[in-house]
Amino acid sequence: MTQVRFLGPTLILAITVVAIVVGGPTVMRHLAWAEQDARIQQGHKRLKQAQALENINKAFRYVAESVRPSVVQITAKKGTRNEETRRFRGFNRFELPEIGSGSGWVYNDGKHVITNNHVVKEADSIVVKFQDNTTADAILVGADPRTDIAVLRLTKGPKLHASKLADKSVLQGDVVFAFGSPFKFDFSMSQGIVSATGRQLNILGSTGYENFIQTDAAINPGNSGGPLTNIYGEVVGMNTAIATRTNSYNGIGFAIPIDMIQNVADQLIKTGKVQRGWLGVSIADVNPAIAEELDYDGKGVVIAAMIDGLSPAEDAGLERFDIIVEINNKPVKNTNALRRIVAKMGPGSEIAIKFFRKGKFLTKKVKLTEQPKNLDRIR
Repeated sequence: MTQVRFLGPTLILAITVVAIVVGGPTVMRHLAWAEQDARIQQGHKRLKQAQALENINKAFRYVAESVRPSVVQITAKKGTRNEETRRFRGFNRFELPEIGSGSGWVYNDGKHVITNNHVVKEADSIVVKFQDNTTADAILVGADPRTDIAVLRLTKGPKLHASKLADKSVLQGDVVFAFGSPFKFDFSMSQGIVSATGRQLNILGSTGYENFIQTDAAINPGNSGGPLTNIYGEVVGMNTAIATRTNSYNGIGFAIPIDMIQNVADQLIKTGKVQRGWLGVSIADVNPAIAEELDYDGKGVVIAAMIDGLSPAEDAGLERFDIIVEINNKPVKNTNALRRIVAKMGPGSEIAIKFFRKGKFLTKKVKLTEQPKNLDRIR
């Protein structure tokens, strides 16, 4: 009769130990791999079940769908399209030399295209390309080199899809999307955050106005003029410049904020030019030496000099060495902020200036005049 013997726990343990000893590291590696693979598969399963991640993915796609139709590619050329047409009809395969390319976006009026001045500067002809690859000629309505903003209008073409503009400024940490045609890769989109606001680059000269949004969303040559949007697909700025040592993306890009764009674009559309307010003073930031000399503790802008015969501030009773601390009840921290505020108010505007003089805070109302045309020589 056959006898069946059962192995006890001690013997099973001994066999397992012998197997591990004999198999050595190979068995251990297989066990570790199996354990890691199980974790990977479980991770994939959990990611698929994470509805929040899918919602983020969908939101990004919705931004692309809502913004893309209003984005354009811009090519600036020397010479006229009539000249180009005549050359082609004469069987001379001549194309107008390209002097610049970039991006743009349809303004909220649905009739104009906004881009950077440096994209279309000195162009004799401008061609706008749309998402569906159709093109149309455009003319320059007006440009403002001091903010690097230009407005175009199509001579003829399709009905435009207007952009939606944000009604509030972005803050550090906000998610943003940069649209455009970097290196002529049409209608690209990149994503990042607002790294900082209020940046001064000093790229527009001493009479320029800068208040850039800094972002780490990828911006490259060709993105200039394209819109920067928030998570709702609303335009918060216009891609304009990058800080780089390689002439391409290094993680620091800059965009003109939408409030500055609106102020300039609306004037260019209405009159073809930009008028700015004029206070008629030379100014400087309050530094420790100035603060000590004038017995002042705080931030502000000191009046260094009056512009002879062109100073509404002097006419209103302000004096040299007065420290301007507020305009219309809003703090003025530095010279760049003061220049932007006054310029934006426009000629004819009456502003309330709070200032510090000889230990006292005073307030005067000043009626701004128009900024002189020869500002470079005055300054």
